[in-house]
Amino acid sequence: MVYLLPFFTVLIWGGNAIVNKLSASAIEPSAMSFIAGHSRFW
Repeated sequence: MVYLLPFFTVLIWGGNAIVNKLSASAIEPSAMSFIAGHSRFW
């Protein structure tokens, strides 16, 4: 099961990249960086 951890990491990063590209036209970059910076504490 441990060998699946890198796969899940790439899957999460890939999903994050897709969401960022899709939301770039809907959310301004300053708001996106603010949310990304403060989402660690949630």
